[in-house]
Amino acid sequence: MLGARGPMVDSDFWRDLAEQFRALDPAGLLYADHDYIVNSGNVDQWQIKGADRIIRLRFEALARRAGSKIAGAHQKDPLFIWLGEVKATGPNFEYGAYLIERNADGTDGIQHQLGTLKRLCVASAERCTEHESYALQAELREKQQRIEKQAQIWTLMEQHSAELKQASETATLGPVVDDLHTVASEESSKEKSPEAGTRRSKVEEFLRSCNAHSKIRIRRRHIWLLAGHTKGRQFEFWQADSDKATDADERNFRRILGLAPAAFIAQLQNKGIIPHD
Repeated sequence: MLGARGPMVDSDFWRDLAEQFRALDPAGLLYADHDYIVNSGNVDQWQIKGADRIIRLRFEALARRAGSKIAGAHQKDPLFIWLGEVKATGPNFEYGAYLIERNADGTDGIQHQLGTLKRLCVASAERCTEHESYALQAELREKQQRIEKQAQIWTLMEQHSAELKQASETATLGPVVDDLHTVASEESSKEKSPEAGTRRSKVEEFLRSCNAHSKIRIRRRHIWLLAGHTKGRQFEFWQADSDKATDADERNFRRILGLAPAAFIAQLQNKGIIPHD
């Protein structure tokens, strides 16, 4: 099938072969006589004529290359396969005499349909050009399919990259964000009540305890992520004893700091905030 990847999907092969056929006999002297035995199924004979022996041999070699390209499961001589294709698809074949052999008893015997395939190299070159056109169409479709498939892959990769970026944003930027949170909290605690210092101390003690039990570094961000926040702003307010901290912040962060380290780590793992050990 010409539309699929296969032996015929090769425009360069057919283009090169067409040029060789044209160059071999530009005068169009070469022809082939055909003898078909009627009702024999597919028994036929060809004889290449009209040029010297070297040109005939070179033509047969080129024709066998072409025939091998389209042969598929055929067991016939590729030369005959190619001549049969050129005969069936081009205007250069002319039917000749219809001969009937006589049996010894006078009855009709084998019947022959004769014919001639003229301008053999020109006809072969034209058929090669047709194959080249089919191959170019098939190759273009295949190229377009590859482009579309590549575009789909790039789209999926971009989506996956965006998902990974979003998922890893905390992990990759977390230490920097944590440091900023620590500085902000420390600066805020200097200006607030003693409670701010107490809360910061509790957070630091809690983190030390958790890191003693975890293979993954536990940071402040893990506290506010477990509390359901995507950013650390409310945690900063609560840790600094800011008026902007809510009653819900008080309940949530105190509840989390009251967890045993193993329970805290297990909850982080269950929510997918950190991987399981």
